[in-house]
Amino acid sequence: MGLKPLVVYLGKRLGWISLGWLIIYFATQPMAEPGVLMLFGLLVGAVAGLVIGWWLAEEAVERAGFSGMALWVILVVAAWLPPCGIELVMYGLTRLFTGTGWPLGFGRWMVLTATMVVSLAAAVWRAAADD
Repeated sequence: MGLKPLVVYLGKRLGWISLGWLIIYFATQPMAEPGVLMLFGLLVGAVAGLVIGWWLAEEAVERAGFSGMALWVILVVAAWLPPCGIELVMYGLTRLFTGTGWPLGFGRWMVLTATMVVSLAAAVWRAAADD
């Protein structure tokens, strides 16, 4: 037990989460514009965050062999990386190909913030429950 099994475990999970967030990224594009759909984008982000955080921390305590604040920090960073990384990559790609990119407007910011807050809370909560 140690850090290596946890890194391998989280690496596989981060790959799947990144793929899932790419799908969410395109699915929530209509919800990024101001209007009623923006509220549904917030709900989609919160549900996605719950799934991300819970799934990351599912077996993290057993795989890591340690718990507490160190594990929580690792899980928080792991929950933060895929959505923010995909957002950054997709903004760069759309900017490269269209010249303007899809801006991070208020609707996108709401989806991303809801995802981040709920995923971080779910990851720490799930890991703390396994302690």
